[in-house]
Amino acid sequence: MAEQLALEQGLGQASGGTLFLDEIGEMPAAMQVKLLDVLERQVVRAVGANREEPVDVRIVAATHRDLRALVAAGTFREDLLYRLEGLAVHLPALRHRRDDIPVLVEHFLERTRLRHPQVVARRMAPDAMRRLLGAPWPGNVRELKNLVERSALLARGAVIEDSELPLAPLAPTADDAFGFGVEVVPLRRIQRRYAEWALERTGGKRLLTAQRLGIDPKTLGRLLDEEG
Repeated sequence: MAEQLALEQGLGQASGGTLFLDEIGEMPAAMQVKLLDVLERQVVRAVGANREEPVDVRIVAATHRDLRALVAAGTFREDLLYRLEGLAVHLPALRHRRDDIPVLVEHFLERTRLRHPQVVARRMAPDAMRRLLGAPWPGNVRELKNLVERSALLARGAVIEDSELPLAPLAPTADDAFGFGVEVVPLRRIQRRYAEWALERTGGKRLLTAQRLGIDPKTLGRLLDEEG
């Protein structure tokens, strides 16, 4: 009940603007009902009020989950998904767009300096940046953001050295790279993992990766987008 009231209050306060809902795939069923009701009727009831007020708010939602799979599993409302899908943007994993990493690092360093004026770090040393570009980033942009913030807070000078990165050394084995293990898995899964490994080796350049693999870029795209 408290979460529903907080959601309704947030929607009311954002009226005339935009409300960002992160990880909407984790939203409890009761809150999904409340959000759908507000989106359809465009009214909210303020905390302690005995009447509803009109609300005009733009919703921007994000999730790392497959919402259609959640709908099929019965944990996410299909009607809410349709209301949220006005404009859907699929953002590939950070390991598939490594060219974004230097820009993101610069942005996170600037944000950290604004929040913590005592921070003196301004940029990454070349060796440090190379290690960031080669990391797998299973936590995507959030993981990069947290690492940059920690590095900036602990850095002793204006340049963050490779030795100051709280990042484990990159030492993948051949089995790790190709996705082999103790179990036999579908060949298509091995192909996808090999394509991901090849993409990392080329610094996230899809066209170059496709050329080196000897396949069409569209075929590479289908391999990388497959689940499993």
